[in-house]
Formats: sequence, structure tokens, C-alpha cells
Amino acid sequence: MRQDQIPLWVESFSEALKAVVFACGGPKRVASTLWPSKKPERAALDLNHCLDDGRAEKLSLEEIVLLIQMGRERGVHTPMDFLCSAANYQEPQPVDPEDERARLQREFIEAKNDFASLLKKMERHENG
Repeated sequence: MRQDQIPLWVESFSEALKAVVFACGGPKRVASTLWPSKKPERAALDLNHCLDDGRAEKLSLEEIVLLIQMGRERGVHTPMDFLCSAANYQEPQPVDPEDERARLQREFIEAKNDFASLLKKMERHENG
């Protein structure tokens, strides 16, 4: 698989994760991000083993999430597409971090206003 080619279909979750690895610069670069304390060559070998369905070594959930996040930054959504397809969910829609921040700010302001309104009602009830 070339770094500039993302597969349209994958047959396993490990293949989906491999697409992220190659899009992010290959096993040595990605493994160094996953395991900065390991020597790059050793980390790359360990990553390749973890992505080999025939081997016992596997990534932790946290490492998988990090790979999915790295892929998202590169526009590679293959792991999420695979998971959703395998579990019969609709396709995932990535959220722009700025949109998410704006949504959270709106929810915070609404909650603050709801709290202020509730506080006024409680004060009226105590005084009335």
C-alpha cells in the first residue's frame, strides 16, 4: 500500500488501522508517536506485529483511539467506517473541533441561563 493510496474497502480492522499508519508516514513514524520511549526500529516492529492478525500482540484501546485520531487529522476515516459497517451503524461523521467547541459554549450558556431562572423561581418560592 502506498502512502498516498487509501483503500476504499478493507476486510479487517487491522487493515483499516494499517491504512492510517501508511497515511501518517509509515510504521516507524507512527510507532514513535505511540511509544516514544522505544527505539524507532523496535517500535515499528512491535506495531507491525500488533497489526498482524496472525500474531498474539495487539494494541490497547487507548493506542487504537490514538491511531483513529491520527487518521482523522489526515482525513483517513477507514477504521471508523469499518467499525460502523461491522456493527451495523450509520457512517460516522467527523466533528470539526471548532464546531464542537461552539456547541459546548452554547450548551454552557443555556445551562447557565436555566440555572439563573431556576434560582429566581426558588427565591420567589421562599419569599412568597
